[in-house]
Amino acid sequence: MDTEENSDLTEAAVQEEAFVREKLKEELGREPTAEEVSEWLREHTESY
Repeated sequence: MDTEENSDLTEAAVQEEAFVREKLKEELGREPTAEEVSEWLREHTESY
């Protein structure tokens, strides 16, 4: 994997976490914890 691909994957992961964090913030009415973000990602990706 070259540096550009790695950079693209890193950026995608950052954007995904920001999206999940914002979604949970709206649902919870507060800033979610890192554990809550990880759990949401696990629940929504484990079927793939």
